Amino acid sequence: MEGDCARFFTYSVCLTDADIDWMARVGIRRRLKDGEILIEQGKPIDSIILLLEGQLSVAVRDVGPVARLGVGEIVGEMGVLDGTPRTASVVAVDPTETLEFGADLGRRYAAVSGDHNPIHLYPLTAKAFGFRRQIAHGMWTKARA
Repeated sequence: MEGDCARFFTYSVCLTDADIDWMARVGIRRRLKDGEILIEQGKPIDSIILLLEGQLSVAVRDVGPVARLGVGEIVGEMGVLDGTPRTASVVAVDPTETLEFGADLGRRYAAVSGDHNPIHLYPLTAKAFGFRRQIAHGMWTKARA
């Protein structure tokens, strides 16, 4: 702990206990077995995924493994932001547990934060402002139910 917040994720986001409680309430826990595919290369993804336990291997077809992810790392965020198919597969290396946040996170963020900016609500309204789809910007962790 640093002051009253914990630092985790690759983005060095400072989260308070209340932020973590909110994430636990809105996220969906998923358990994966060793070798189970979390993200398949070439397919779209609509969730931001936080690794809670275990390890994930990131592999590119015809190249092989390119990275290994550990506890506290995030995967899938670019798929939620740009909506394009994934350029790599992500597979559980060990029994793994994740916390997933769906593409509706922007609307959920708006509902609890009161920030009903069109970029958070729907793909069409976000596109009007230059985004490929709706987003929940970095302050989504501060929204509390």
